[in-house]
Amino acid sequence: MLYHLMLLSSVGLSAASQMETPTAESTNADRLSLRSFKTLLSDPSGALASWDNASLHFCRWRGVTCRNHGGEPRVSDLKLESLKLEGELSPSLANLTFLRRLHLGNNNLEGSIPQELGLLPHLRTLNLSNNHLGGMIPTSLFLNCTRLQIFDLSHNNMSGTIPRNFGNCSELQAIGLDRNMLEGEIPSDIASLTKLKAIVIWTNRLTGSIPPEIGNLRFLTTLILGDNHLNGTIPATLGNLSSLVNLDLSRNLLAGVIPPTLWNLTSLDQLVLVHNSLTGVIPSDIGNLVRLTYLTLFENLLVGTIPPTLGSLTKLEILFLGYNKLDARNAADWRFLDALTNSSHLTIFDISVNQLGGVLPKSIANLSKSLEMLHVGGNQISGNIPTEIGNFMSLTEIDASSNLLHGTIPPTLGGLPRLQRLHLGRNQFAREIPATIGNLSSLVELDLSGNYFVGEIPATLGELPRLNLLQLDDNQLHGTIPPSLGKCPLETLNLASNKLTVECVSSVLRVGILCSKESPKERMDMEDVIRELHDIRDAFLGLPQWQE
Repeated sequence: MLYHLMLLSSVGLSAASQMETPTAESTNADRLSLRSFKTLLSDPSGALASWDNASLHFCRWRGVTCRNHGGEPRVSDLKLESLKLEGELSPSLANLTFLRRLHLGNNNLEGSIPQELGLLPHLRTLNLSNNHLGGMIPTSLFLNCTRLQIFDLSHNNMSGTIPRNFGNCSELQAIGLDRNMLEGEIPSDIASLTKLKAIVIWTNRLTGSIPPEIGNLRFLTTLILGDNHLNGTIPATLGNLSSLVNLDLSRNLLAGVIPPTLWNLTSLDQLVLVHNSLTGVIPSDIGNLVRLTYLTLFENLLVGTIPPTLGSLTKLEILFLGYNKLDARNAADWRFLDALTNSSHLTIFDISVNQLGGVLPKSIANLSKSLEMLHVGGNQISGNIPTEIGNFMSLTEIDASSNLLHGTIPPTLGGLPRLQRLHLGRNQFAREIPATIGNLSSLVELDLSGNYFVGEIPATLGELPRLNLLQLDDNQLHGTIPPSLGKCPLETLNLASNKLTVECVSSVLRVGILCSKESPKERMDMEDVIRELHDIRDAFLGLPQWQE
């Protein structure tokens, strides 16, 4: 998830920088510090060319902003983001006594963070994100940090533990430590930072439990701790975070039931709890989260039915409930599908690999016309695919494989211009494969294996310019394999367990028979033999190897 930078940058800072006219009495201290900083850098794009202009005051150098202090201009901001700078950070930055904001993100800086940066008493923003910095986070950064508001070391190679003296930074509003190699536990004293709005520490190696004290941070809007090794249960105290907008605890080792208090977080926009071992049911109270746009609970151990109160989530765009133990046995258990017709912005619907049975309701065709991904595979769903599925013009993926679906494939599926993946394998479909599938010009994968299809392979499949996977094995298809398939950029082709013949093999036999005729008049002449064999070669080599 790449939205953390937006979250951190949205934390407002009240102090505005201002540029003062340089005076002749300006001290050289800041200029010398900047020059020393530059000596450790490589500037392949020439972004700091102005720094080499001897006639230009340092306050006019690129990325430098000054403010007036004691009648002299002093550096207040150093903003050199996304300039392809290489090299190491110089301790001389600590001599920029009045520095408020240090932005060096999205460069190629390496080495460690100088401990001397902890000597900057006026520092409000420290952004060193998206570099190659390593080593431990210096504890000195938090000894004199009473004005620090934004601390962002995300997307680096930082190791060790999170320092426990974060609590000294009483004005801190945002912590960004994601995509590093940090270990150990989340310090509980982080909860003493009462002005915190964002904690983003995903993709590290953190262990231990989530400190329940985090529930005291009443201004917190973003809590992203996913992709770590956190264990225990989700603290019920997180339900006190009434301002919370984004909660991501995914890909950890969390267990137990989802605390009922979470369903009171009516400001939530994103709830991401995937890939844990959470148990229990999805309660009807989930309908309280009326602002939710992103709900992902897949890869857990959730049981019971899917509540119809999901229909209250009218802003929902993404719904992932797959890889749980959710069940449905009758029409009443499928009422949630009718309710979701209220979610007119839904683009992803995934209930795959659960224990859902019964007949697929026709109301599935009433879901949002914005739907892009429809995943219902890996269940025990029976019934037919409604013809109206062909009205979802935004669909890119349909996966209904490994169910008990029967009947025919609606020819209307051939009218989906954006469809890239159609997986209907391991069901009970019968009759012919619709020739209209050959109209799916965006199709990349087609899996119809393990059904009861009869007839011939439609030659129109050879008109699919992007098709690289075709699985028709384990059906009752017969006839010849269309040579037109040779025009597809196939990487995977499985036609096994059918009654197919290869046209080029029968053609070789025909040439052999005609060449062995006793009568010279009936015998094929050499020129025709060569031409025929070339055609056979082209047809054969145009196809990747398959299984018969």
